[in-house]
Amino acid sequence: MNTGQFLVISQIGRRILPLLGLLAFAAGLGLALLMLWWVPLAMGGALLAACLAATPSAEDHLSHALRRRPDLSRLDRLAAEADLQSSVFDVATALVACVRVDECSRHFAAALRTYWRFSRCECWIWERGGWWRLGSDGRFEQPTASGVDSSLIEPPHLQGPVLLPSSEAGHLILDLSPGVAGQAVLILFDAHPQPTLQGHQPRDILALAEVLRAQLALALRRAMLHRELEGLARIDPLTSTDRRWYGERRLGELLHEEALVLAMADIDDFKLVNDSFGHLVGDQVLAQVGLAIRRHLRPHDLVFRYGGEEFVIAIRGVDPASGANALRRVVAAVAELPPAGPRVTLSIGMTVTTIGESPESAMARADSACYAAKRSGRNRLVVAENQDDSGA
Repeated sequence: MNTGQFLVISQIGRRILPLLGLLAFAAGLGLALLMLWWVPLAMGGALLAACLAATPSAEDHLSHALRRRPDLSRLDRLAAEADLQSSVFDVATALVACVRVDECSRHFAAALRTYWRFSRCECWIWERGGWWRLGSDGRFEQPTASGVDSSLIEPPHLQGPVLLPSSEAGHLILDLSPGVAGQAVLILFDAHPQPTLQGHQPRDILALAEVLRAQLALALRRAMLHRELEGLARIDPLTSTDRRWYGERRLGELLHEEALVLAMADIDDFKLVNDSFGHLVGDQVLAQVGLAIRRHLRPHDLVFRYGGEEFVIAIRGVDPASGANALRRVVAAVAELPPAGPRVTLSIGMTVTTIGESPESAMARADSACYAAKRSGRNRLVVAENQDDSGA
């Protein structure tokens, strides 16, 4: 007897047999009263007791359920679903550690690799009228600058929050727009399902992808907020350059990794500007000079405000001659600024660092060269002694 048959019979026994017993008992009682004979009464009572004794109890149902043969396929399916839910919880726990934008690509790839194999994982964000890819250093770069296929410069139009691969080697696309102010997508190129997803229905995989999308969007939002807060703490609001605490820390990191063209820049006669035209004009001069310096350097070059009117510039990945030419362009750009009061000029001292050099020694050389530029007439670039800019 299978479970369904047992349930039907037990329902009949529980509902019909007691009713039959009561009818038999009533009939026996009627006959006993009519014939004044105790035998029908005894027979009806015995039949009622037998019917009540034959009704399956809750314990009988439990005992039968325990004795029946288990559905192994259903147990395996339930175990697989439990493992999948547990892995999603592990992913959500791991994503808590993703608090910086430059960590997003690595954490997102690690989270999704549990479920799909893929050739690369990219996060694209719509900014300034175009799609920008989030690089491993946390900076946004145009996809064409990093060798992405021209047919994939713009992500496909999303019909929903999740676009599963249409074939065994398609692209998985997750809409992470809730994590940013505009639009954002995460693309897994050439995504193949891992053994973790084998045996699961497409609707279950789609539900899993939607849960992962929500977790990744939350992590991206947290990282973007952290970036905004760090920017508020890092950027000098007057000059739009980095603050000194961040600049010195970043300079120390860069000196351990590569040789730099390092420069100390000082606004000429800035005290005279404040004394003659007031501090409001002085602030305008600082803002103009900071923007001019930043505009004539690349995004990954370091510029921070060292003191009142002093700036430190670190140019990465160039030879001394190229670095000197870039600094001369900065000097010329400052000299051509529209005057907010007096004419503004800039003196710059330049040095070339070595890998592993301390920030103090490198900045001391640049500072000495800056003072030499002021002593030799201001509004110029001077290279530190014992160093040559190869034609500067």
